[in-house]
Amino acid sequence: MYVPIRKGPIYIWRCLGVLTALSLAIAAGGRAPAAAGPDTFVKTENLLRVHVLGLRNDHGDIRCSLFSSAEDFPNNGDLMAKTTTAPIVGRSATCEFTGIAPGVYAVVLFHDENADGKFNRNWIGLPEEGYGFSNDAPAHFHPPRFDDASFSFAGGTLEIPVNIHYW
Repeated sequence: MYVPIRKGPIYIWRCLGVLTALSLAIAAGGRAPAAAGPDTFVKTENLLRVHVLGLRNDHGDIRCSLFSSAEDFPNNGDLMAKTTTAPIVGRSATCEFTGIAPGVYAVVLFHDENADGKFNRNWIGLPEEGYGFSNDAPAHFHPPRFDDASFSFAGGTLEIPVNIHYW
């Protein structure tokens, strides 16, 4: 018995689809594709989130710097740190650092109340704006050492609080 072959547009698209699937299977080494699960398309990115606590007002913004070594800590004069700016809303702010590798880090931040991008000091050198360090490392007439402010980051997402201090 003779069965006529249909050669309409739908038939052609189906043939192209089958040929494409076969080509992809051959290119994949003949392996069957893995079943898609809930985590198949999820890409995790390393994220450090710094929550700034104790702000006295919503003026200006928060400047956060992330250091990976004691070199240039905490001044960042040689621009060794990764720096970000966060807005202040309701006397709170959160700085986020994405795409960072696992390692040991320290955070330095200040409340840039006049939004001039500088950590302002008075004529005798005392801070006119709020400041803080990771681990709430104390600063008594000089900044803390990197070791006092440092913490380990294993990857994934880490959230740390930093209390801000004003003179």
